[in-house]
Amino acid sequence: MSAFTVTGNPPLPRLSHVVDIHVDLAPGVAGGVTPHGGPVNFFEVTGGRITSAAGSPHAGALDAAFQPGGGDYTTLHMAAGVLTLDINVMARDTAGTLYRFQNSGFIHMSEKLGKVLMGAPDAVGTEFGEEGIFETIRCTTSSEEHGWLNWATIVAQGRLVVENGKFTAIEFRGFELVKA
Repeated sequence: MSAFTVTGNPPLPRLSHVVDIHVDLAPGVAGGVTPHGGPVNFFEVTGGRITSAAGSPHAGALDAAFQPGGGDYTTLHMAAGVLTLDINVMARDTAGTLYRFQNSGFIHMSEKLGKVLMGAPDAVGTEFGEEGIFETIRCTTSSEEHGWLNWATIVAQGRLVVENGKFTAIEFRGFELVKA
């Protein structure tokens, strides 16, 4: 059995900013504790959009609205200080084409994030890069123009939006992993 070796400095993949996402959320519904961890909550998606990022290398401007019925099922793993994200949502573009998104990720909890998620009166939103909010995005669509989404490896960095003292949305910047 031979060992895996790399010679020289092979080029590393790079990240290309391809989408911006804004997801409006209803207040969380507590789901108790499960054998897989807990507590769990469900945040229903009530609206929002996924759009092409400025300067995206893909032709055609993506602009799709999230449809009611999807949501984010979260599980808090107290000992690890991590909240897992499990997002399933549908979006429809102006031509009527559907996009199915399945996202999973993690929020590395901090005191600030805890205040946002618990609805503390002194909670404030976060900025991109300020907290550890990351997910991977998988898409299925019949769109010819945006069919590249079916085969893209997309990672996203997030932030929590607080309006009038309430957690109302999560936003992501999505980056496609591309060859060097």
